[in-house]
Amino acid sequence: MSVGVVQNGETLLEHHLGFADVESQQVAESTTRYPIVSLSKSFVAATVAQLVHNGQLQWNEPITTYLPELSSIAGPMPADQLTSIDLLSHQTGLPGLEALWLGANNDVIVPKEFTVTLCKHLPSLYPPRSKWLYNNWMYALVGEVIERVTNVTWGQALESRVLSQVGLSQSSVIESEIPAGSTAFPYAVLDDKTQWRISNVRLEDGETMSPAGGVRSTLHDLLLWGDFLLSVLQGEKSPLYQMENILSGQSFINQSVSFDELYGLGFAKVTLVHRLG
Repeated sequence: MSVGVVQNGETLLEHHLGFADVESQQVAESTTRYPIVSLSKSFVAATVAQLVHNGQLQWNEPITTYLPELSSIAGPMPADQLTSIDLLSHQTGLPGLEALWLGANNDVIVPKEFTVTLCKHLPSLYPPRSKWLYNNWMYALVGEVIERVTNVTWGQALESRVLSQVGLSQSSVIESEIPAGSTAFPYAVLDDKTQWRISNVRLEDGETMSPAGGVRSTLHDLLLWGDFLLSVLQGEKSPLYQMENILSGQSFINQSVSFDELYGLGFAKVTLVHRLG
């Protein structure tokens, strides 16, 4: 585990605990990479925002504009009614159904070329924009959109349009850009307190669910990313565009008279002190 605190561009705390590799006793340190799983969604949304700024995408354009085959594939998904904002804010009304892609021992069991077809066949549980329903498949679908409009992989688009602009040199979803042996291994702790090595989930660029959770990063870079986001909230000049749309509440996770939990685009948004979810 790596823990850090940043304030106004200054790192106040950086501390590393335990082993990135138990077997070889490799300790965690500032260059240790971690799979940041769904924090990857913030980078997907930021990439889309740059494409919107450049006129390559529109927030409220039907997703079928970019993936026209969704209209021709028979299935229950109301593709003509859904936009990039709906997909990124989990407002499609479609279920996640993780067992469709994640098998035993963390094996990814669906090739990337089946992403669009499988998304079309997800059953519609609620009308679009009527309920917040978390869905990794929709981020995989947004990854397909990014690739269609840029003619490069989503990981390459992320590198050039977001990571390099903010100076995140230790973050990537492209396997060749991640130094061998730099990523911490995952473990479960058994009842007798021994560590059981779990297989890595293969979510590098080119895999089905890469946009939903494939980025690997370090504490150093995530502190930079957090500080950058705080600077956006404080109204400072930003090298990225359209960030206000990403950080604004787009849908309700939960709502009540006293407290609302919101979801932006790749970001949950709550007022502390309060639990999330």
